[in-house]
Amino acid sequence: YFELKEGRYDSARVMYNRARAEFPASEITPDAARKGEMFNKYFDLWKDLSRFDSLYRAEQNRPLETDTVPVVSDTLAVKDSAGVRPETRIKRMAKTIKTDAKKDSALSADSLRNKERLRKEQERAVLLDSLHRSMARAKFELGGLFFLEIQQPDSALRWFEDVIQNHAASPYAPRALYTKAEMYRTVLNRPQPDRDALYSQLIDRYSSSAYANEARKSLGLPVVVAQVDTAAVQFEQAEQLAEANDLKTAVQLLKRTAVQYPLSPFAPRSLYTAGWHYEHTMNVPDSAYAVYQRLVSLFPSSSFAGKVRGKIMEYDAEKKRIEEEKKEAERAEAEVKAAAEELKKGKKKPAVAPAPTDSTGTQELEAPSDTLSTPNDQL
Repeated sequence: YFELKEGRYDSARVMYNRARAEFPASEITPDAARKGEMFNKYFDLWKDLSRFDSLYRAEQNRPLETDTVPVVSDTLAVKDSAGVRPETRIKRMAKTIKTDAKKDSALSADSLRNKERLRKEQERAVLLDSLHRSMARAKFELGGLFFLEIQQPDSALRWFEDVIQNHAASPYAPRALYTKAEMYRTVLNRPQPDRDALYSQLIDRYSSSAYANEARKSLGLPVVVAQVDTAAVQFEQAEQLAEANDLKTAVQLLKRTAVQYPLSPFAPRSLYTAGWHYEHTMNVPDSAYAVYQRLVSLFPSSSFAGKVRGKIMEYDAEKKRIEEEKKEAERAEAEVKAAAEELKKGKKKPAVAPAPTDSTGTQELEAPSDTLSTPNDQL
């Protein structure tokens, strides 16, 4: 209700997380866990975007501190250490040397200030570029989250359009433009001319990108091989290694491809393929789970991430069930052990005290008590 009717994602997240923890064996737990993680990711991305934007604005408005370069002191000033008045010619020479030294010192200080300012401007440019790229990534992932998981295509389009317009130089812009065109084709059912216009725009703006070649395929145009796509080459090599049954080397190459070329379309595909081999070919479910988690974390908006989210939820639920059974078995074992200890203590006979003796040393025999005997006052 909070998610679909009121659009209150903060309240929806709280409810989903509570449902997730209420009863792990419930049939709704996997769905609640998926929804809870979805909105956790949503608010994490919002937090990242807010932080990047704040840092970007603060850095833009921060003045460059370039007056920290010390002025070189006049070390050539003539000093009459003996207290004797110099001759006129020597005095004039000293004055000339002192003036030239001051000029040289001022020029040196200006040069150092200029170098310091240039260095700080370069550092600022690098920092601003990094923050700008991080903002583009957060916006792109928010668009992917709305498109693939929250399933609000209008909100997704707004985020993708933000990346296209405000981060055109970032590597996420061609991805956003291509994803927008694919949404026109698959979800929104826009007319063919609208889709073709986006593909053409992608080719014009980012002609050398891998997404431009995908657009060319959609338009029926020949693919342009501008340069060797190393990620594609490594992926093909990994496939050949897998066919040769060298699976260990193949999955290592696939994982390395995703690390080396994170912006390539082959990055999420490589992680998915590595996880698939772990799961189906090598039968190592723990490794498959770890790779699938990495895929969802790094490329949440990719179609490959959508394929493995269900697997991750099932693995989490099964792992939790096994842990609960293990704890229950440990509790039962502890109860059996405690019961055995109690039974063991109950079987021990109490120690018998020695009978009392009289003054002669003879033991006095205590008469057995007769609960049915008549009290003495009634005799």
